[in-house]
Amino acid sequence: MARRPLTRKWNPDVHKKVVNLLKVAKLRSRLSKALIPNGQTMPDPSAISIGGAKKMDAAILFFDLESFTTISADLSKEQTLALLNFAIPSVMAVVRHWGGFFEKNTGDGVMAILGTETNDCSIIAQDAIECAMAIRYVMENEVQPMLTS
Repeated sequence: MARRPLTRKWNPDVHKKVVNLLKVAKLRSRLSKALIPNGQTMPDPSAISIGGAKKMDAAILFFDLESFTTISADLSKEQTLALLNFAIPSVMAVVRHWGGFFEKNTGDGVMAILGTETNDCSIIAQDAIECAMAIRYVMENEVQPMLTS
């Protein structure tokens, strides 16, 4: 038998509801695979309903400031804001240059989707790698010196 989660609120009724939701989701997943339309361009988020999807070849790029919590603990609020205001917009500019779209901002990071303008997986992979390399270059050669000066 599986161990209980470390909470008093967890009970058999909650567990049963979650299991049932997962069963329904699994069934929907099987049924909807054939219904997902192919696409090449990034859809407007408001055009996709909950449970809807659009199938495409793309690369997902994650950027996150390494050790941000530890570093920001030693910074003032103003210094923390400056760090974020230098780093995140720089990453966004590089991603946009490679034709990427932003799915999520995590505060000290971003999740971007690249490669929605082509069906060629080799080009998608190359663009994602080049974009990541450019982000690293900008962080090391532009953002970091700006923060330490």
